[in-house]
Amino acid sequence: MDLITSGNGIEVLLRWFHVLSGITWIGVLYYFNFIQTPFFGSELGGGAKGAMTRGLVPNALWWFRWGAMFTFLTGRTIVFYRMHLGIPLSDGYMTKVLTGGLMGTFMWANVWFVIWPAQQVVIKNAEQVAAGGEPIPEAAARGGKAGFTYQSQGYSTLSYYQDGSIWMTMWAADEEHEEGQIVFQKEIKGPARDNIDPEVPAEDTIEYPDYSDSTYVIAANAGYQASGLYEFLLGKHNREIWGLPVKV
Repeated sequence: MDLITSGNGIEVLLRWFHVLSGITWIGVLYYFNFIQTPFFGSELGGGAKGAMTRGLVPNALWWFRWGAMFTFLTGRTIVFYRMHLGIPLSDGYMTKVLTGGLMGTFMWANVWFVIWPAQQVVIKNAEQVAAGGEPIPEAAARGGKAGFTYQSQGYSTLSYYQDGSIWMTMWAADEEHEEGQIVFQKEIKGPARDNIDPEVPAEDTIEYPDYSDSTYVIAANAGYQASGLYEFLLGKHNREIWGLPVKV
């Protein structure tokens, strides 16, 4: 009972929960960076990515974000408790704690206001595609720098529309669907003209631009390139192929 009621006991408990929450938070972060991400980049992981995104990933993200939250809250509580004891902010101990706390606060904010909202879109997209619906266009971009990764047999199609827009669709082999299953869809070129009146029925009343020369040289995602240190820590994952310009 003295451990709970005494001042030192309260701080010991706060520190214990703070350390435990931090281990949970950073432990799951290491799982994402060094286990899950490389696995998703493998042939086996690419095929299992959709199911894991719907099942395993939400559970891991729950521990990840709440580990961050309890680390943040217990840390702030320790600081306020020390201030309550009369320890000034200019004290050397408080300076060290506040410096670490500032960095931790940025990391906590990144988890709750950047990573978690983005992963909600990715999870919803996986559930929607699994149910036979259309993929969410922004899901791939929210999931990471790569526009799209999916290591499974399949094919891609380019759809050209009269307004000049071009859509790319990626299909994966699926035993339940003869034509395959849509796993990604993105507009790679917008309409050539803005404000085209949709109520004009006669095609010859609309002047379309000349597309006789519609060749493009573009990389799948040049932004996927990374420094040597980044590749050493998180892996290459075919970055040189993603940044290779191709003629379309």
